[in-house]
Amino acid sequence: MRLVIVSATRYSEQEFWQFCPLGQSLSRLSFDSRIRSLLAYSNQAGLSQVYNHRLSLMQEDETALFIHDDAGSMTTSGLRTLLSATICRPVLKSML
Repeated sequence: MRLVIVSATRYSEQEFWQFCPLGQSLSRLSFDSRIRSLLAYSNQAGLSQVYNHRLSLMQEDETALFIHDDAGSMTTSGLRTLLSATICRPVLKSML
């Protein structure tokens, strides 16, 4: 089971990793192979368009976490709790 962080940002890729709270959190969690991100940098599209496209890129064993780029700090223990919850209660993916 993998957790996929899905987000869109108006920041460029470099600015995202340098300045965004979400980028900083993901940098700290980059060691964890159970977590990957599908991000839209320099985004001008609506969130639903970005999110639906990112959902189409996911694998069967992955669960999406849709989160804003200005979300506060994510911790390893918080993400571990999310991963445990998705294993116990699988989320049904709607057909696109």
